[in-house]
Amino acid sequence: MVKVFWQHPAMTDGHLQTFCAPPPYQLYWINSSIEERGPISPSTILSRVNWNEERRGPEQTTIVMASIMQNANRLRKALHSHSGVSFGAWQMLPGSNLSRTIARTGYDWVCVDCEHGNIADDQMHESVAAIASCGVSPIVRIAANEGWMVKRALDSGAHGIVVPLLYTAEDARKLVQSAKFPPLGQRGYGSPFSMGAFGGPSGLDYLQHANETLVTIVQIETREAFENVSTGADGREGC
Repeated sequence: MVKVFWQHPAMTDGHLQTFCAPPPYQLYWINSSIEERGPISPSTILSRVNWNEERRGPEQTTIVMASIMQNANRLRKALHSHSGVSFGAWQMLPGSNLSRTIARTGYDWVCVDCEHGNIADDQMHESVAAIASCGVSPIVRIAANEGWMVKRALDSGAHGIVVPLLYTAEDARKLVQSAKFPPLGQRGYGSPFSMGAFGGPSGLDYLQHANETLVTIVQIETREAFENVSTGADGREGC
């Protein structure tokens, strides 16, 4: 069991509140009167936050859930912390047991390669769930900038996607439309699987916080794309 401590910056009333990524990580919740050892589900965390909602305000619940999801995405956490170091692995062969074996070797993320790897759609779903169950971020490289491929990867619970062969700003805008829920994009909602990769937030919580939690990465692979990269697209996470 790996213990992960994380102090939420919004908690400024003198109590130390700590949260972490999904199991197998261990969560510590500590304040002046209780000390509990995990794993503790996000619903338990929220019940603890809500015990004094009049003092904290209902907006604290939203802040905490957003931070839980963002903290679970280890690739996003590394990118936004500017730590400069994030270790990941590449999976090109199918199998959830293989996914778990790779994830348990100490990586921050594992990329399930559906572009050049021999991994079909159903196998991708199984690998994403297996990687997330180890507290590691599942990333999916899709085969092309197609909306249905983006949807399938994110609906499986992927913490991010890698999209090959973008050429123009219009390609990037098309990708944002597929990858983001309204108002940033037009991603449809309906998957019962995506929440499980973040420790089990509600469907509403996932819908509200996915846009700022998921990572969208584009590959710049041609001269045309390189010349157009400065034009970009609103909502792009990184490239």
